[in-house]
Amino acid sequence: MMQPTDKEIEFLFQQEVLDQHGEYLLDLFVESIEGKNIRVSDELLESLHYKVTRSGNDWVLNVSFLTYGRFLEIRSSKLKRKRKDEVNTNSLIWGHKQNSMKKRPKNVDWYSKNAFGAMNRLIGILMYELGDQERERLIGILKNRET
Repeated sequence: MMQPTDKEIEFLFQQEVLDQHGEYLLDLFVESIEGKNIRVSDELLESLHYKVTRSGNDWVLNVSFLTYGRFLEIRSSKLKRKRKDEVNTNSLIWGHKQNSMKKRPKNVDWYSKNAFGAMNRLIGILMYELGDQERERLIGILKNRET
């Protein structure tokens, strides 16, 4: 029985961490979508999937969902930027207040905040959590695969 190489141990660790991170991201996405009451039907929630694949020598985490889920967030951010640039001409010229009942846009930021916010968590795990105990556990898994 051969001793697993450091590269094999690191690849198994990366694969496991990315798989756990995919589960973590999906939980964040579902929690955010449900908490902000974005959904009309459950199509967006049902379309959330992740897959850990290998591309060359690297492991890759692919998260997929229906495209319109992302468009909701992009549209919302464009509307927020547009409102900041609006000018109230009546107020500037005549000093009058504008009577308006502008409805505040619904907060639909469900993807960017979670996906990019969780990136530091993933980097920290990959950099610092491959200790001696974890290495021994992974060696045991690789040896069991050989037999």
